[in-house]
Amino acid sequence: MPMQGSGGKPDTLSLKMAQAVRLQQQERYQDAERLYREVLAMAPDHADANHFLGLLAHQTGRPTLAVELMERSLAISPNNAGFLNNLGGVLQEQGALQKAVDILQRAIAVQPGYADAWHHLALALERMQLHAQAVVCWERAVKLAPGLVSAWLALGDTLWNLGQLDAAIDAYEKARQFAPDDARVLSQLGCVLVERGLAERGLQMLDAAIRHTPESAHAHFQMGQACVALGRFREAAARLRRALALQPDLYAAYTALAGISALKCDDPEVKALQRMADDARWSNLADGVAVYFALGKLHQQQKHYDAAFRYFLQGNRLQRQQVHYSTAAQRANFDLAKSTFGGEFQHRHAAAGLADRLPIFIVGMPRSGTSLVEQILASHPEVHGGGELQLIHEGLRKQYGTFLSDRDELLALGRLADEELRELAQQCLDRLHTLNPHATRVTDKRPANFALLGLLHVLFPHAVIIHCRRDPLDTCVSCFFTQFQPGQEYAYDLTELGEYYREYQRCMTYWHQLLPAGRIYEVHYEKLITDFETEARGLVAHCGLEWHADCANFHTNPRQVATASAYQVRQPLYHSAVGRARSYRRHLGPLFKALDIIGEE
Repeated sequence: MPMQGSGGKPDTLSLKMAQAVRLQQQERYQDAERLYREVLAMAPDHADANHFLGLLAHQTGRPTLAVELMERSLAISPNNAGFLNNLGGVLQEQGALQKAVDILQRAIAVQPGYADAWHHLALALERMQLHAQAVVCWERAVKLAPGLVSAWLALGDTLWNLGQLDAAIDAYEKARQFAPDDARVLSQLGCVLVERGLAERGLQMLDAAIRHTPESAHAHFQMGQACVALGRFREAAARLRRALALQPDLYAAYTALAGISALKCDDPEVKALQRMADDARWSNLADGVAVYFALGKLHQQQKHYDAAFRYFLQGNRLQRQQVHYSTAAQRANFDLAKSTFGGEFQHRHAAAGLADRLPIFIVGMPRSGTSLVEQILASHPEVHGGGELQLIHEGLRKQYGTFLSDRDELLALGRLADEELRELAQQCLDRLHTLNPHATRVTDKRPANFALLGLLHVLFPHAVIIHCRRDPLDTCVSCFFTQFQPGQEYAYDLTELGEYYREYQRCMTYWHQLLPAGRIYEVHYEKLITDFETEARGLVAHCGLEWHADCANFHTNPRQVATASAYQVRQPLYHSAVGRARSYRRHLGPLFKALDIIGEE
């Protein structure tokens, strides 16, 4: 965090301040603090000395003193944008997010062109899960300061988490212009390129990151993540272990190892995880989430069900503290989607769509079998598996030039005229063609598209829509045991998870009643598992394709899979996930109640 002050005072004080700042920049904190305190002994209301001593207190792990001193400097110099920016950054790092936002907005009001303040504001908004607002702030920051690599990186990370892969790639490429050999830039760019389907180029970037900075734990971690997506699990485990050897507190690497069954109870990594969980002193709540989820996965694999649930519960509780979610707001968005794309919309725009059969939309709850269905279809030589795309969001971003909130996005879609809807449909097709120009069908496996089925039917009246269904308890428990990327904020509390599931059911009931009979093809996970060939053949036939033997060997498909199911879909068909919730029934009282089914309290 850059040090910014309000200027000099008398000569003696100015000399001491200059020396103290220089020592602080050299991380000679004890010597710097001595000089700051000498200045304050001579001039207690010296704004710079109070401020920079507060910043030093933050750097040396004294958060309460840091805020106290920095607020004192602002009482002396209330319109100092630098002071406001630094305090906002400190509050953001301490987790006082709303207070940080308020302070940073003051900094921007004082100095609207202050790029670093926009960057810090975006960081706070992102941690509050206000992703669209964060993106807008980062875009402002890099417009004001195109060379601000940290802002380009953070923008790329958020866009990636939101599934906006092309926009994320653009952001990382901008960062690379200013930092061509930066290991984090190269590794982030490489990993997202792999997810985008550009594996060769992505691996080249990851290799370059490791070549330039062989001791970068982050680069090895991202190479491991890329190998998971490509199904190269042995290499992935080696890369992840190398990352942990370089940085033992890289908590996400433990979760990744557990996710590919690369951990055993007697492994040193597991013992380290257990020590971390017992200590439970997290400088960042996300670290605790990663540790608890990794231990939960490990104990689940060992069939230690009570211990597994205990760790998953702890991880979810920590994660829930970091997100902003409201069942009422979510219900309102679902209701708005139904009213926006309901009968009147269908009648008004009946001729707006394109008669193209290229897209296959796979929808449903997360963890309901959507990845398995896509993997079966993507194993057909005429089908390309597109993964979880953001076709509608990308189209609106091009039209409006920025992100919209979920509600504003629905309202904007509802206002589109026929020609604008047709243009949006064509943009979606163009995006699918870029993934594979030779494919007869391209899948979009974005589960949450279930809320937009009325719109998708208008845009592509002849496209296949597949709805994946799985036992409600098994679905919800699997969600609760998954550490998702942003977008599934409902999944971290059993009551909220059950309430979301019921809203999803209401949505699907509405679309089944509204759309033509047979428009939505249902795939039941349990039937697919117990009578695979019959169900898989029916699925392929419904997509207008001849059966191909590769569809039965879906687990050998080398395509990249960037979802939480990357490991599972590369295993031969297994039955252990059917009825999985039975092992946890006595812990699921809030879920039973939310789903309005009889269970055990």
